[in-house]
Amino acid sequence: ANLALEQVAAGMSFEPIWDELPSIRAAIEWAIGADPPLGVEIACALERFWTTGHNREGIDAFDALLAHEALEDLARARALRCRGGARYSSGDFAGGTADYDAAIAIHRRLGQPAYVAHLLLRNGIEALRQRDFERARHSLDEAEATGGTERFRPDRIIELSIRADLAFGSSRIAEGFELLREAVVYAEGSADEWWLRSLHIELADRGLEFDRLDVVGASAREALRLA
Repeated sequence: ANLALEQVAAGMSFEPIWDELPSIRAAIEWAIGADPPLGVEIACALERFWTTGHNREGIDAFDALLAHEALEDLARARALRCRGGARYSSGDFAGGTADYDAAIAIHRRLGQPAYVAHLLLRNGIEALRQRDFERARHSLDEAEATGGTERFRPDRIIELSIRADLAFGSSRIAEGFELLREAVVYAEGSADEWWLRSLHIELADRGLEFDRLDVVGASAREALRLA
């Protein structure tokens, strides 16, 4: 079960988790009442699992864990971040953003700039969804200024993706494709299949949007292979 959780948390295939899922679910259920910090640790290792089709189950688990008032700040911030991702992927954009903002406040108080920078990028994604390009740029700039050299490796992928969307939104089409390809190279170097698949889907979608069928074919096939 530990190996399955580690592989999911690292962005590898979800395949190892299926045989262990009943045990993992039982462990979370037990920890909710007996050891909430352990429950947060297990549930947060499944963050991507919740956001890729099991968001309701993840939200319910984090709701129960966050109900414990004695949960320490770092565990609470992690649970808020992961519940925010599950809520956001379920279409509850306002709820997800509220969780991100609450987590940011805790991480600022704890003096953890890397976490703050990561969550600022998530808010940048929400700004893009609302077509608020100025706010998205501000989130990028603030994340870069806040995180410094301590930023998490996947944040570079998120940043490049946001910059690509901003380029496409400003009709800088060639720059947008260049930024997405740079993000693909970065994801390949990190062996993060989850992000790599997402980037190829984005490339295929943009290729359809801007009549770049050469991009569509290659990226759609690679996204399908990874999926």
